[in-house]
Amino acid sequence: MISLSIDVTELRKDRFRKLTNSKGKECVYLDLTLIDTPNSKYGDHYFAVQKSSKEERDNGLDLPILGNAKDWTRVDQEQMQTTPLPALDQSPPAITPTADDDDIPF
Repeated sequence: MISLSIDVTELRKDRFRKLTNSKGKECVYLDLTLIDTPNSKYGDHYFAVQKSSKEERDNGLDLPILGNAKDWTRVDQEQMQTTPLPALDQSPPAITPTADDDDIPF
């Protein structure tokens, strides 16, 4: 699960896409891109911007950061990596054979 927090006041409405769905209803779509931000000091995994084409990016289009996103599966994995495992006994418990063990072939 990824949770996303967006500042809607930063949205550029000229980038919205208007389409007609299969039932004939006109819909307005917002295309977002999540960009990975490893080692974020805020604990988020991505920042969100409105989608742009490669050509637009190559021509210097600079869209504002709209917000951040957190991947909760990564949070779980990070916690597992930083949580120490409980210490195990160094020596296994001794097994004492009994008379019932005589018919075991190994």
